[in-house]
Amino acid sequence: MLYKTKGRNVFLGGEINGENVKEAMEEITALHKKSKDKWITLYLNSAGGLPMAGFAFYDYITTVLKPRLQIVLLGDASSIALIVFLSAEPKHRYMGKHSYAYLHNTSHVHSEKEEVQVKEAETDAKNLKRSNEWYKEIVLDRTGGKLTKKRLTSLMNNYKYLYPEEAIELGFAHKIL
Repeated sequence: MLYKTKGRNVFLGGEINGENVKEAMEEITALHKKSKDKWITLYLNSAGGLPMAGFAFYDYITTVLKPRLQIVLLGDASSIALIVFLSAEPKHRYMGKHSYAYLHNTSHVHSEKEEVQVKEAETDAKNLKRSNEWYKEIVLDRTGGKLTKKRLTSLMNNYKYLYPEEAIELGFAHKIL
């Protein structure tokens, strides 16, 4: 869910999905167009969501719009929400002292009643593998060389919670609020 406030603040909470990401990108774009030299603050609290929505946000912020964006993590940035968090430049990523980031391998959930054919399962597996690789590429790039691919893979395989101190040490965040 996206909440807008007065000023140059945007709040993004709940699931990272197409609708929330679209609204966040529209709001950030509008604020950026009003004044390209002023900072925009995105407050983030999300347990994750749809990988492609998070990748879309990341690509838009880092390669298309390139606004002066700082992101404040208050609560949770799990799974693909961590990629949203990493869309801010390293010195502009902040965490509340009671926040965490959560790393794990990408997954796909089918409903109990949904029948999955072999071909569909194979396609899902291929797409999950690709999403995982994109996720790792972004994390490795945005943490400034503080992680090796082997270490990141280990953290993801072990479902790692990163609290502020460790997030700073590993290059995910810059400062604790």
